[in-house]
Amino acid sequence: MERRALLLVVAACIVALIANAMGKMQWDVINHANTNVEKHNILYTMSVTIDGEEIPTGYKVLVRSGEPDPAGSDAVFGQQYDREGNPIFKINETTFERDSELEISNDQDFTSFLRIGDRLFSIAHFETPQPAATYLVELGQDAETGELSILSFENMDWTGFEGIWHPCAGSVTPWETHMGSEEFGPNSRLLALNGQEEWDVYVNASNSDAGRIIQFMRWYGRYPLELTYDFIVQNFNPYFYGYPWEATVNEDGSYSVMKHFSMGRTSVELPFVMPDNQTAYIMDDGTNRVLTVYKADTPGDLSSGTLYAAKVTQTSDFDGGIFDVEWISLGSASDDEIGELAATLTFNDIFEYVAPNVTVFPDNDGCPEGFNSVNVGDEHECLILKDGMETAASRLDTRRYAALQGATTEWSKMEGFSYSPLRRRAYMAMSDIREGMEDNMRKGEENDRHDVGGRNDIRLPYNPCGCVYQLDLDEDFLITMIVPLICGIPDLTEGIPDNRVCHIDGIANPDNLAVVNEHDGIIIGEDTNFHQNDVIWYLDLKTRELQRLLSTPYGSETTSPYYYPDINGWAYIMTVVQHPYEGSDREKIFEPENTGVDGYMGYIGPLPAVVGTDRS
Repeated sequence: MERRALLLVVAACIVALIANAMGKMQWDVINHANTNVEKHNILYTMSVTIDGEEIPTGYKVLVRSGEPDPAGSDAVFGQQYDREGNPIFKINETTFERDSELEISNDQDFTSFLRIGDRLFSIAHFETPQPAATYLVELGQDAETGELSILSFENMDWTGFEGIWHPCAGSVTPWETHMGSEEFGPNSRLLALNGQEEWDVYVNASNSDAGRIIQFMRWYGRYPLELTYDFIVQNFNPYFYGYPWEATVNEDGSYSVMKHFSMGRTSVELPFVMPDNQTAYIMDDGTNRVLTVYKADTPGDLSSGTLYAAKVTQTSDFDGGIFDVEWISLGSASDDEIGELAATLTFNDIFEYVAPNVTVFPDNDGCPEGFNSVNVGDEHECLILKDGMETAASRLDTRRYAALQGATTEWSKMEGFSYSPLRRRAYMAMSDIREGMEDNMRKGEENDRHDVGGRNDIRLPYNPCGCVYQLDLDEDFLITMIVPLICGIPDLTEGIPDNRVCHIDGIANPDNLAVVNEHDGIIIGEDTNFHQNDVIWYLDLKTRELQRLLSTPYGSETTSPYYYPDINGWAYIMTVVQHPYEGSDREKIFEPENTGVDGYMGYIGPLPAVVGTDRS
């Protein structure tokens, strides 16, 4: 009875907070890009009205990929380097030899704002190609107008961890450090093959992990035609990559980086630390993924803790589905402990593996007696966990171990995560509802590839447009229920791939999320092929009104939309435009209206800050 009374009081307080929140944000919304000229450009909102006051906003570009350091160093924004500090060259797409052109990434992703003493810094991810890069940027801020500018930037040093792998989305901790990611952690089993011949099979099949590893070997100065499988095995360790990481910037401009091995190795889209400074959610992007949460032993210190994986029970399949959640402990560990294991163990030390064969073993999902069947990361496997390898498996092959413990490993394209202190709820983006999230189907067609051998906990209709989910939390910030907040609406009347597109006035393949706590809204960025031009939306959580704020040029995606409520009296929505003119719109770069392939780093704003809002 006491617990119920407490929950009623908490609920009443939340209602009061929401009622007393600042007035709604009514943006000067833009229409979707319609003409060819509009589709070549960034379209953006020019103002927002808050409590009857119209505030000019616009989109300000700070820097584009390939631009030189304004402080006069030799740095070029997005340039990539090997472990010796030498610039990396592109790979010729025809001959696979080293090209004469330097590799400068246009794939900027999460980019933070960090207030460090009296200075303002930013850390920018450059997600691809491999080996990836991160840049430390110092920003200037006009005290009168809030306008930001680039003062200097430098490539960050990752030699202590043998490079950085696919840094995708990220977040800022409550203690003002940068939380980064390593997406698509490489499949450890690829480094346990029986030599060159087996490796060539994966390469010739255009296996994505094999392709990324080949690109990454430029970190060691080797290009594809110079590579052998033996060289890769001797130099590349998959257990070094696929973790959340944290960067601390000091007021003198120095910095340190740390990969948090104890938080587990998956395809980390982003880690997000909750207001207790102890609970961190980890999004796992791709096909047949797992939702995990980490409980640090000490608030504000992520170097040791307990990792949990979610097992869901589906209670409805309507409009994205409803799920109850329970948490399975994967045990406790520290960064130091797992770092030592990562340096010494291989896949074959941790697991015994055989390929499923339903003809020979029809009664155990194709697995021999004693083997356990799992379906993770786009592949059905038969595994035995070797004695004493529980801790190693839990952190070095987290998704496989979670599956063996009964967790749900069927999520598809798990993307953004954010939290609303006002509502005391979290939000999670699922870019599309497909494959493992279907019921023995693949994109609406009968196909059990992503369910065979697995649990089949999630059984939903195919939705190529995806959903943003609302996450109910208990008093320990653990998710108890997952329900849809908003889903994209398939529109089958227009003829693009598979005759499946997403309604032009709704979301398509939601990616990054950012709660605007002070105005009770949420920003939703897209990474889609089902709108020709990707969009950043603002969803009013009170009225559910969806407002279009920004549209990107052909072939680009929105990355890093992140709301900063008060940076020295000003608020900003960080907004990055990644890889213009890629994918199916690559030929548009040859049109005279093109605006260039270089990525954009910028922001919507500045807005006046809302000071004093409780964000705990």
